[in-house]
This record gives sequence, structure tokens and C-alpha cells, in this order.
Amino acid sequence: MKSSERGSALVDFVFLAAPFALIPLSVISVSFVSYAQTVLQDSAIEGARYAALADQNSLGGCKRSLELAKEAFAGFLDLKASCSLSSQASGGLEQVVLLAKIPVFGIIALSPELSATGRAPREN
Repeated sequence: MKSSERGSALVDFVFLAAPFALIPLSVISVSFVSYAQTVLQDSAIEGARYAALADQNSLGGCKRSLELAKEAFAGFLDLKASCSLSSQASGGLEQVVLLAKIPVFGIIALSPELSATGRAPREN
């Protein structure tokens, strides 16, 4: 073995190991973001349906959607909710919007927040 090739196996290992270590982290990150988007969407829809009930209001729908999302994420995400009632001739449309910052690899937050919107027609 030539002395000029000593240590080349270690360098080759480092060049290959780093990208291969990032692949599972990327898969986990993309899976978590997909799961988070699904949970946010379901929570927003449930909150809007709850707010649209005849004996409830928009604030109750916001609370309901935040409770569902916080239960799913166990306080891991920074969640915000906004609720509104659009006026229509047939009673209105309840709308719940959930926003969440998703940490990537536990450190960096994505600049755009994930958002989900749920709408439901108001009962009379």
C-alpha cells in the first residue's frame, strides 16, 4: 500500500456517511410536517363545525380547535387560532384558521407557518 493513500478510507467514509445520515432525518422531518398539516386541518374543521352549532359561538370553536391540536402535539408546537363569522343570508359561515410554526430538526422553524382553515355553515 502506498503511503499517499493512507487515511483515504476515513475520508471516503466521512464523505459518504454525512449525506446518508441526513436521509433519515429528512424523512422524519417531512413525515412530521405532513402529520402536523393533517392534524391542523382536522382540528380546524372540527372547531368550525363546533362553532357552527346553534348553542355555540366562534370563541367556542377556537377553543375547541386549539384543545384538539394541543392534545395531538402535547405542547410541542406554537399554535395560534383565529375565528370569524361571515355574514350570509342563510345564517353565516363559521371559519377557524389555525397557524403553527413547525421546528425542523428541533432547532430551526420554517419561515412560513403551516396554516389550516375550516369552514362550516351556521345552524339557526
